[in-house]
Amino acid sequence: MATKDKKRKPMKQVTVKVDPSLNLEINQAIEEAEALGVFAFSSLSDFYRAAWTDYMKGLPLAPKDNGARTGKINLFMTEIQRNKWDQLPARKRSIVMERAARNYLKMRFNRRIDYARTKAAAQAEEF
Repeated sequence: MATKDKKRKPMKQVTVKVDPSLNLEINQAIEEAEALGVFAFSSLSDFYRAAWTDYMKGLPLAPKDNGARTGKINLFMTEIQRNKWDQLPARKRSIVMERAARNYLKMRFNRRIDYARTKAAAQAEEF
């Protein structure tokens, strides 16, 4: 007789405001990795969750960037991730997530973001 699988723990949704050029750079890194046969991330949300998990484990934050946080991304977090999220001041959460993602991008893909290039590309996409 088969036993029922344990139920998955519910995920909680959060909205993060980020610089659109960062999302563009992350998407490019994911696509380049997929072209090489590395399928570690299926979406931006997967990347941000992984960056947040590594931040929780002690990954240092990237230097602060004063870019425009006009883009939004919705992602689901586990209860543990959400508890850490809730411990941060509300006005600093997106900044911390963005800095964690920038450093994770650098560490994971060995990429340094060329802000001038990515902002120009992000602006070109808007038109």
